Amino acid sequence: MVTREQLQTQLRLIDNSCRNYDAGSHEAALHIAVALRVLIHEKLPNSHSLLGQLALRNSAKLLSTFSKLEPEPEAVAGVLTETIMFGVGIGPFGFVPPLGNSPDKKYLSIEEWWNEVIYMAGQRFSRRDIVMAAADQDGGAHVDPNPKKETILLRASVGTLTTTTKYGTQRRELTNPHYSLIRQFGFEILNSPDLK
Repeated sequence: MVTREQLQTQLRLIDNSCRNYDAGSHEAALHIAVALRVLIHEKLPNSHSLLGQLALRNSAKLLSTFSKLEPEPEAVAGVLTETIMFGVGIGPFGFVPPLGNSPDKKYLSIEEWWNEVIYMAGQRFSRRDIVMAAADQDGGAHVDPNPKKETILLRASVGTLTTTTKYGTQRRELTNPHYSLIRQFGFEILNSPDLK
């Protein structure tokens, strides 16, 4: 029998992974993705979400901090168009999610939250797309030897970050932008009162 304690265990796993992410271990986003998959993903009759088993899937609301994405601009030859949520900054170690500093705060049903399109990079991505790619193909719970096109797009570099200090200049590829998105998903889940 599934209990609320199992929900609290998954929330603690997300919280611990968020802390590890914030301490510089950005790959901890993969653990956040796995816990989100446990909480929300359903593919009946074989895969039952924890929130579904607790009868919360149709009643709980989840915090969303993402702006509505505008329609994708028309493609221009030789120009890469990348749309990330408003408020994502670039820090010395890569992308920095806004956490509680996002100007957008709304509560959505679990289905709306899971399927909300929040990122564009060659195609539109929902939270579900991002979480499932990270958990099932990118190393969260499984590493796929032949990842789907979507997973490759999520991992791809979106440019380089150059930092100059008194010790010199360093260049770093900005890869895995989906890690910062998943970290933001963790913030949203941990700040959704219906899951407390």
